[in-house]
Amino acid sequence: SCWLCCTEERKVAQLLTKINHFKYPALSQDESRISLPLQTIAIAIFDSILVHMMQRVSPGKWHELRTTMCRSLNKNKTPRTLEILRTEYGQNDIIFIQEASSAFVLAASRDDHISAEYHVVSPARMDPKRDQNSLIFLRRRSFKFHSMREITEIVKEELSKNGEKVPVSDGDIFAIRALDNFGRKYILASFHGDTNGLATIPVVSAVDKSVMKMEGRHRLIFGLDANTYERGNRKRQDMNEFVQHYRSLG
Repeated sequence: SCWLCCTEERKVAQLLTKINHFKYPALSQDESRISLPLQTIAIAIFDSILVHMMQRVSPGKWHELRTTMCRSLNKNKTPRTLEILRTEYGQNDIIFIQEASSAFVLAASRDDHISAEYHVVSPARMDPKRDQNSLIFLRRRSFKFHSMREITEIVKEELSKNGEKVPVSDGDIFAIRALDNFGRKYILASFHGDTNGLATIPVVSAVDKSVMKMEGRHRLIFGLDANTYERGNRKRQDMNEFVQHYRSLG
């Protein structure tokens, strides 16, 4: 893999991006249209709350608290995540990961234990803006690296045949073909659903159809963050409806 790192000077406002109504249907089209100024207002309110906390609620203690929070939630997030993977999941042959940043992919590939035990496999097309990507870790002694082939575009092609717009971005779906060391064929898929779960059933169907079209018998193992709800409606995917759907696929 080749990684190119660069820096550029940008204004804070340039880091904000428009929130897409199609991706997040809870937003109205008008809210989507003015999402940049709305984000600016929300950030200003948040900053005002922080200033109030620093000056009135906890004067003299806020910086220490902020440092502790940043150390736990941001600065050490990737090392801590890798530590959890090593200690709690290090015996698994397959690990599915969603919403991973490109920096996490690089860190996992450079981690002595992870890189020695696992193939860290990522999509050819990742999302550079949201930087939330689905990954698959495959144990080296269980799977043949040379046999792996990405089939994400095949799944997306099946998805497009649905005739409806599905809220899926680059990096959300990642699917590969692979052989284990016994020569058994697998389709492995990792998927992060949209906030309302509206893409979950269409994506599961597209993966199932892709498997059916593959030459030879393949075992499907699918790790996903379905984002379904106990009580769904037209704008949120109902959990029971999702269960009924995937059971109907056999």
